[in-house]
Amino acid sequence: MNLSPNLGLLNLLFAASFVFAGLLVVAVSIPLFLGKVPRNRHYGVRIRKAFVSDANWYAINRHGSVLLMIFGGAVAAAGMASLFVSLEPPGWPLVMLILAPLILIGPVVVGIYRFARKLPDS
Repeated sequence: MNLSPNLGLLNLLFAASFVFAGLLVVAVSIPLFLGKVPRNRHYGVRIRKAFVSDANWYAINRHGSVLLMIFGGAVAAAGMASLFVSLEPPGWPLVMLILAPLILIGPVVVGIYRFARKLPDS
């Protein structure tokens, strides 16, 4: 497994920042998965349906945390992938890397809302 011969500062910055961000998302998702975070307005999946009841809060946050951990892993993997493609000069690999988190978060949000729709309103 050889690193790109043109590995530059841009590659290292993207790798470090994406891996850190991805692992941070995973780390903050673990307490949600374990049900350690009570209903609050600061931390967790804060959608209207989650505030209907404690049961909804814990169910939505558990489901959302799984999706967020997958998202965090994908972001970290994208960061690692940046070590194997040249990002200099800027071109389509850099654009794809920048857009990756924006594209990947869409299914997470949709998945959370689809799950929440199945829960009771009261």
